[in-house]
Amino acid sequence: MDLLRFLLRLPLILLRGLRWLLTRLLGDISWSAPAWMRAAGAGAQRGVTVVRTHPRRFASILTVLIVAGAGGWFSYRAYLNRPRQIEEPAATFKVQAPPLTDYGLTPIEVHPLVIRFSRSAAPLALVNKQLTTGIEMKPELAGQWTWVSDQELDFQPKDDWPVGQDFSLRFDRKLAFAEHVRVDTDHAEFRSAAFTATIAEREFYQDPQDATAKKAVIHIAFSHPVDPASFEKFVTLRLAEAKKKTYTPRKFVVTYDERKLSAYIHSEPLAIPVDDTELAFAVAAGTHAARGGPASDKFDGTVAIPGLYSLQIGSITATLVDNAKFEPEQVLVVESSQAINERDTAKAVTAWLLPKFNPKTPEDERTEPYSWSTGEVGEDLLRHSQALSLDAVPTEREFAELHSFKFHADPGRYIFIKINKGLKSFGGYVLGHADTNIVQVPEYAKMLRFMADGALLSLTGEKRVAVVARNVPGMELEIARVLPDQLQHLVTFNRGSYAKPELGSLSADQITERFVQKIPFDETDPGKAHFEGVDLGQYFGSGASAKHGVFLLKLSKAKPEPVVKQKDPQSDEGDAADVGDNEVATDEGEGDTENDASLGDSRMIVVTDLGVIVKKSLDGSQDVYVQSIHGGTPVSDATIDVIGRNGQTVMTQASDHEGHVHFDTFEGLQREKVPAMYVVRKGDDLSFLPVSGRDRMLDYSRFDIGGERNAKDGGKL
Repeated sequence: MDLLRFLLRLPLILLRGLRWLLTRLLGDISWSAPAWMRAAGAGAQRGVTVVRTHPRRFASILTVLIVAGAGGWFSYRAYLNRPRQIEEPAATFKVQAPPLTDYGLTPIEVHPLVIRFSRSAAPLALVNKQLTTGIEMKPELAGQWTWVSDQELDFQPKDDWPVGQDFSLRFDRKLAFAEHVRVDTDHAEFRSAAFTATIAEREFYQDPQDATAKKAVIHIAFSHPVDPASFEKFVTLRLAEAKKKTYTPRKFVVTYDERKLSAYIHSEPLAIPVDDTELAFAVAAGTHAARGGPASDKFDGTVAIPGLYSLQIGSITATLVDNAKFEPEQVLVVESSQAINERDTAKAVTAWLLPKFNPKTPEDERTEPYSWSTGEVGEDLLRHSQALSLDAVPTEREFAELHSFKFHADPGRYIFIKINKGLKSFGGYVLGHADTNIVQVPEYAKMLRFMADGALLSLTGEKRVAVVARNVPGMELEIARVLPDQLQHLVTFNRGSYAKPELGSLSADQITERFVQKIPFDETDPGKAHFEGVDLGQYFGSGASAKHGVFLLKLSKAKPEPVVKQKDPQSDEGDAADVGDNEVATDEGEGDTENDASLGDSRMIVVTDLGVIVKKSLDGSQDVYVQSIHGGTPVSDATIDVIGRNGQTVMTQASDHEGHVHFDTFEGLQREKVPAMYVVRKGDDLSFLPVSGRDRMLDYSRFDIGGERNAKDGGKL
């Protein structure tokens, strides 16, 4: 009771304490309590009186309030922590509007509307089946709804989609979806492909047969088959008048492809204007598809119309072209923007070989031909230059954009070329001003290669290999004989052709024995080809010591011989570590250049009289035929071994009197036993043929029989 009384009187005590403190600090202050405070004090006094009068009743009420408050608090906490039923999130979906119908196919391909759900939403009984109820489409369209999977719903229209049509969908949740699935919304919207028209191509066209037939052609591509009447009435053509700055209307005709997906606007014949101008075309808004729908937007553009003096010289270059004798011919190539007559070009093109050195250059600096520029060439310099004879190379057609002229000049020198103005093209266009240019005569390219592409030398024939060389001092030929027990490595490691093997990580030194032959050449004109026949018979041997089989030939530029320097016996300088009186050094100034590093050729040569042909049947069996290359007759009693990847023989047979051997299918031979090659032996003679070498396969036809893969049209190959 005392505690309760104290709590009720606590506000008054605090006020009195505050009054006492303020009185000590500020002096006497007059203050009267507000009405609510006096009422609270009176109420508190009455409450104390009631508590004193009925203590048990007050204690009972207070206990009930405390219990009720605690019960309410614990009930609230229990409510917050109550177990809840797990609810799956609502399924969402995305509507993929149907792509544009493919009108290029026969019949046309109409793409469906696709609705994809975030999780399984289809009734199990309707998966991969048609849905007949539960979906409303506005405007209505004949077609079929199908649950393609439990998460994809498609609509395939019976006919083509309307053009640019807005659609709305509404789903009946109970009929369209599984009962336990909640979908976040029951409606959707989409739009079918709109009709569009685009400029596919525009060009100024000149008839290649009739020089006077000139016109502009504009190709317009449509997304849907167009309505020709609605298109043509919105087309306008206007030719710009450069000087008057005005546009003159021009007539036109329009043609279409078979399906009305492309329109070609052909202008009326156009005369050659004096100056370059343009033909403006425009298509106003309003063109619509043959199936109707919203019209396309307006668009416009221009076509450049060349003027009378629009003929231009594109480029003038000097190059080298090898003739049938492997000799380089110096050729001047002139390229023009339009086709020019061969005879007119020859008359208009003149050339001068400029002086090798500039007279203004000091003599001690005249080490290289002077690099002339067009600004330095005048009449005075041309009088001191040599007129260059140009021999026109006949063109395939009377009029051509590319013309070539043979000439002869020292490599490194500079040529001044002038093309006179007034030169006319096929269409009547004129070169308005003279065109000049300076080109440098290219250096003769180096050449070192085998002449023949074959890879076979007959035992009975002449064992010579022909080499053609140009602008090189000599050649070095390496003859490497592949050891018979290493042939499988040549087959399995080869990444190139069998005429020019590329062994990759495998070095030829690991499977061959080598011989080297060096042949110097006499100094000749660098523009002349040198032919050399190399006799390989000395390396193959004859009789019992003959070396048959497979040889790898490598042709390269001859390296300079090392220079032997004699020591001066009277010189006191020396080194105690010297072991001889001579020193060997090389002339580093004559090392290979970057271009020389790639100079050379390679070839694989098979020296044999055994010709091998293998035919594979549909059942996988192999038929091997062996015949003499020299006589063409079958070779009997020849041993044919099928060699696996590891070099071991997996099958072997001898040829019959017809030179024939039959092997069953190679299926079942795995890993190291996979057949790599056939090896044929007859006495000392040896030949081989890879099992799966693509460049060893015969071409069945001289025509392209590849066809088109997976052609949709049954009439295509």
